[in-house]
Amino acid sequence: MNDFLSSELFSVTLTLLVFRGAQTLYQRYKFAFLNPVLLSVLTLIGFLKGTNISYQQYFAGGQIISFFLAPAVVALGVPLYLHLPEIKKRGKALLISLLVGSVLGIVSAAGIAALLGASQAVICSLAPKSVTTPIAMDIAQRIGGIPPLTAAIVIATGILDINAPANIILPAGLELPISLDITVPVDKEVPVVLTVPVNIPLNQTELHEPFVGLQQVVEPYKVMLGDLPDAWMETPICQGMLDEVCTFMLGSQ
Repeated sequence: MNDFLSSELFSVTLTLLVFRGAQTLYQRYKFAFLNPVLLSVLTLIGFLKGTNISYQQYFAGGQIISFFLAPAVVALGVPLYLHLPEIKKRGKALLISLLVGSVLGIVSAAGIAALLGASQAVICSLAPKSVTTPIAMDIAQRIGGIPPLTAAIVIATGILDINAPANIILPAGLELPISLDITVPVDKEVPVVLTVPVNIPLNQTELHEPFVGLQQVVEPYKVMLGDLPDAWMETPICQGMLDEVCTFMLGSQ
């Protein structure tokens, strides 16, 4: 049993199941402290402590997942390439924003740590906190930081990210250089029932020919019955000697 718990297969399976369960809880309750990453880390720590499995044994399988962090980061280049025309169009604004944001992020983290008397290793570990975990760990190792500490700080930075609604009132008449290019795929038929009164001449519809044919069929009967009297009292039999009888039986019909 111990051999199975310390196997690479168990570590990978456990990590994926825990993270999937954490995602399900977060999607159901939408509670900030049920962040999937935070909940997964705490659950795995509790499990390893409860089963006396060392981190080295767990990481034997966990490093398989860690290996895919770098390719996942590289794969982000695909959407960037697909939106390359838009990036080129706003290249100046993006470049300035990235430079200012990066400098402020590094200076604020490292500067505060230095003011609080942190060691050089801790300061170097905090500097790359605003990039992805694998890149941050590599940077920390190169500049003399502590990669595991950097990884924890990067994860904590992502977990503690605050998303709060904000109301922004813009001046009336302000023109915003915003263009929307939205493609909404429709893969289902949407039934639409409309009652629209129309007045279309019959000869301009597909019903014209069938009605003309029906008219030709009925025309001989119309001619044959066209000379009939409109009432029984107008028939020859009621206009002769049976006039009084017809009047008595049929009245004025």
